[in-house]
Amino acid sequence: MATEAIERELSKFPHTTVLSHSLSPLLHTDFLRFFLWVFDSIIQWMNIICQNSKADWIYTTTYTAGVAAVILKPFFKYHIVWHFHGSRIPPPPHRLLGKTYITQAMKYKVVRNLHTFFVKRMDLIFVPSVQGKQWLLDIIPIPYKSKIRIIPNGVDLGKYHLLSENKRYLLRKKYGFERHAHVLLSIARLEKHKGLETLVQVVMELFHADPNIRLCIVFPHPITESEKTYKKRLGQFIGEHALERIVTLAEEPSHIEDYYHIADCTVSLSQLEFFPLTMLESFACGTPYMGFPLGNTDTFLSHIDKQLVIKDGSIGNISRQINHVLFSTVMQRRMLQKKGCRFAGKFTWSETVRSLLEDITVFEEKNQ
Repeated sequence: MATEAIERELSKFPHTTVLSHSLSPLLHTDFLRFFLWVFDSIIQWMNIICQNSKADWIYTTTYTAGVAAVILKPFFKYHIVWHFHGSRIPPPPHRLLGKTYITQAMKYKVVRNLHTFFVKRMDLIFVPSVQGKQWLLDIIPIPYKSKIRIIPNGVDLGKYHLLSENKRYLLRKKYGFERHAHVLLSIARLEKHKGLETLVQVVMELFHADPNIRLCIVFPHPITESEKTYKKRLGQFIGEHALERIVTLAEEPSHIEDYYHIADCTVSLSQLEFFPLTMLESFACGTPYMGFPLGNTDTFLSHIDKQLVIKDGSIGNISRQINHVLFSTVMQRRMLQKKGCRFAGKFTWSETVRSLLEDITVFEEKNQ
């Protein structure tokens, strides 16, 4: 979503032409098809770059396009910028044995080396937060840190904004949620590190004391085999514990903003979010957001309300913190809503793109 939003804003600026291309994402993670996809993607990106060789800049968020751009750079006159939105390096093979250990170790090492190869040769690198920059430097030894610029993410305030309480209740009725229910929302891909199973267990814990608790998990269509498998496993877990009335799975809804308005609180248990878009979108809609202290999340949530920062990932502690938010007074919720909306309003995609173009212009002036 971030890339599409940036493309839209870039096209609004005068004297700026955007040529956009995309390839099929990684669908299979088994050893052979994983490396075939990496090799094929690099070749396809090289072909696309050759067809657009008169471009002044190659802007990429994916490592296969970055590798292709670096390989071809000596033959053309473009510059390259990589916008880091999150790691695509496979996890290291901890706690694995035998053949699985070997294949995972090879995927981790090869993809990490590809990152090192192209990142060192970037002209500019954009990251959304100071903590994201440090994480990147810890993983990849970048010789010139001045290449790295911090450009925060943005939010579409035309789409994500406050609604009256009456309209929020009407949306609950439309989507089948009771007016008096306490609705938690999680928006995430179906991946293990998003912590969705843990969140379901938290809701089971909360249900004992609050039978009005509900959880809605919103997710995009599963693309990879691992996402499809995780969806099946999550559904089985919900079924085994008879949680169908408590937990709702919403796949690729057409109006994702409606779910922020339905919810009393958005909760993320992901361990890899440095500056989540869902945080900005939730606050812009007037819905509190809770998450782990990662990247800019810790700084921003602490400024709004320290109870929104989940520092202890145990089920009992998460349950207690959620209860604190759900059962706060009307005055406390209004104050939380006001602070959240004010915070989200500082971050727009137009500001993100303006900062991006300013850094590109400064680079071009220094390297004329």
